[in-house]
Amino acid sequence: MITDPPIASSDTWNTPASFLELVRAVMGGIDVDPASNEDAQAVVHAATFYTLATNGLAREWTGRVYLNPPYSDPSPLVLKLLGELDAGRATEAIVLVNARTGSGWFQALAVRAWRCDVRKRIKFWRPERPEGSTGRTSSVAFYVGPHVRRFARVFRPLGTVTSPAAGIRDKKPCAVCGGPVEAVRGDAVTCSDRCRKRLERTRKKAASASMAA
Repeated sequence: MITDPPIASSDTWNTPASFLELVRAVMGGIDVDPASNEDAQAVVHAATFYTLATNGLAREWTGRVYLNPPYSDPSPLVLKLLGELDAGRATEAIVLVNARTGSGWFQALAVRAWRCDVRKRIKFWRPERPEGSTGRTSSVAFYVGPHVRRFARVFRPLGTVTSPAAGIRDKKPCAVCGGPVEAVRGDAVTCSDRCRKRLERTRKKAASASMAA
């Protein structure tokens, strides 16, 4: 995940190798790690990775994506991932996040992704603490892609595996809050004017970052 300065050390939660072995067991490899750092790649081994300096939000994510976003603000990267999946560039993805079930970005994942509610707190690591330290909250691993049975089999030892949120799977999820889109227009991606304006602000921010890159 992104940890280059000036992001605070409290936002540095590199994924342990044992968890990444499961990620590779499901997807076969990692093509893009869009929120990473040089130290993390010692265990991630992504074909392409982006840091704070190279700005993954301004890039296209092609193929198999592993996303462990900065936990202080996962929303921009999660929404970016959903956009890459919708565009067909990202073919499958595993996302490791805190269990912040009331957040819009979490709900946006929950309505379209299989998930594993991890029972034990994951030991994330930093270069100064390679043995790892337990996260402050419980973690959830989300999966979007064609290998759902494999995901369920591989991740079930870690915790309960469930399918996308029942009852609204046939409706398009709002790109911002994750709620069902009730709209006449088939190209609508948000459920309300409030979410539409928020999405526009996020896209403008990403566009400005792309121009600056």
